[in-house]
Amino acid sequence: YVGEKCSQFHQITSRAHRLWSVGKVINLSDGINDIFQGIPEGQMTCKDAVSSNRFYYIEPLPTFDWQILDADSVVCGYECQKARTTFRGRTWTVWFSVDLPYSFGPWKLGGLPGLILKAIDDKKQYAFEAIEIKKGDGKTIKVSTAGSKKSSAEQVYKEIMLRAKDPIKYEKESRSFSNFTEEDIKKYYAGDPYTAYPIEYFDEKKE
Repeated sequence: YVGEKCSQFHQITSRAHRLWSVGKVINLSDGINDIFQGIPEGQMTCKDAVSSNRFYYIEPLPTFDWQILDADSVVCGYECQKARTTFRGRTWTVWFSVDLPYSFGPWKLGGLPGLILKAIDDKKQYAFEAIEIKKGDGKTIKVSTAGSKKSSAEQVYKEIMLRAKDPIKYEKESRSFSNFTEEDIKKYYAGDPYTAYPIEYFDEKKE
C-alpha cells in the first residue's frame, strides 16, 4: 500500500516455509513481516515474527547510497531505471519508475525518485517484483502493535539466528510453546538446526 507520505509492505510467509536442498530443510523466513515506511514521520515501524514470538521496533528511514546504472527495463508495464545499493550485508539491484513518483519500495528499500517495482539481492535469496498495480480506495494506513513485544532490528536478527541454531530449545523457551515437550515440537516443527538466511545481517558472518 503506497501513499504520498507513507507505505505499508506486508509479507506473508509460513513458519513452515522451507527450501529443500541436499536433503536438508533450510528455513528462509519465519512468520509475518510488516514494514510501515514514513510512520512515524521520518521513521518506520517494523513488525516481525520468529516462530510464535511477535516483535515490533521503530527505526529511522534508511539512507541508501544508490548508484544509478545505465540500464532500463519495463516492469508491470512501467518503464524503469536500474540502481544498486548495499544495506546491512546485502547488495540490492532494483528497478524503479519515475512515472510513479513515490520514494518507497518493497521491504525497507526506498529513497529513489520513483517507486521500486523490482528488487533482487546479489545472492538471489530474496527477490520482489510487482505483477499488478491497482488504484487504492483512499483508506488510511494504520499501525497496530498489539500483541507484539518492543524490540530492535538487531534483536530480531539474533532471535532468527538463535532459532536456527537450536530450534527445539528456542520453541520450548518461547511464550507459546513453553509447555510443549520435545516430541510435540518435533511433531509440528523441524527440530534440527538449519541455515538461516535473514534479509539483513548485523555481524560479519554472511552465508
